[in-house]
Formats: sequence, C-alpha cells, structure tokens
Amino acid sequence: MSRLQSPALGAALLALALQCVPAAADNFDDASRLFKQGNHAAALEKIEAAITANPRDARARFLKGVILTEQNKPNDAIKVFTALTDDYPELPEPYNNLAVLYAQQGQYDKARKSLEMAISTHPRPARTKPWPSPSPRPAPRRIPPCPVQAASATAVSCPLGWMSP
Repeated sequence: MSRLQSPALGAALLALALQCVPAAADNFDDASRLFKQGNHAAALEKIEAAITANPRDARARFLKGVILTEQNKPNDAIKVFTALTDDYPELPEPYNNLAVLYAQQGQYDKARKSLEMAISTHPRPARTKPWPSPSPRPAPRRIPPCPVQAASATAVSCPLGWMSP
C-alpha cells in the first residue's frame, strides 16, 4: 500500500514543494544582487535562506563560499567548497576556488592538487576559444648585412646603403 493515502494529499505536497523553488530562486537572485552591491552580510543571509530551501543547489552553495571568501573567512569558505567537491566532483569551479584559498594560506601542495582536480574535470572548458592564429601582419623584416662588409674583415661603410648587422 502506498504511503500517500489520497491523491489530494499528494497533490498538496507537490504544490507545497513547488512553492519553495521560486522562493529559493528569489533568495539566490537577491543574494547575488546584494553581493554585487558589496552588502556581504545581507547577501549571506539571503543565500542561507536559499540553501535552506534547496540544500542541493550547487549555485547557491558556491555563492556562499564566494561570500565567505570576501568576508575574509577562508576556513569557512574552504569547508563550503570542499563539500561542493564532495557532492559535485565534476564541477571545476570549487576546485579553483580551493586552490586560491590554499595558496593564500601557503598550502601550495593542496593548491596544486586542487588545480589538478579542476583541470581533470574539465581539461578544456567549452567556453574557451582556441588559441588565436598568428597575427595577420607580416613578420618584421630582418635587414640583411651589407654584402661588402660581410666579405671584408675590416669595418667599412656599405656603399650600397645597406645597414650593418
């Protein structure tokens, strides 16, 4: 027998769950806006609310780590980014941020390992463009040595107007 005894109860639970999603999105947008304005304390409150509404929201958790970093709370930020790498090992961004935080603390081995993990998750991000082709401008011309001077062991001025090497 099903846990839900009536379709009405199931529909009510579904409606309640769907109402939480816009609130979490609104909190994320508000937190992002507040963060960009430099209001980190208010942004952290909003992002906490977004995470409470949707604890698996990687975007919100990542923003929390960034906010904590900006608030000069590196150990708290490291915990957030580490948890993200545990839950979403395929995302390179938390590894990148961990690398920066570890390097700031002088933990260069951990920083290197974090960067290696970021690269291994995305060897070449989809948004990057290939290396630009060589410049369409011609390479600067090398002025050849004066043929008369090259043949002579003594320094003479070039009668043809060529420059010396």
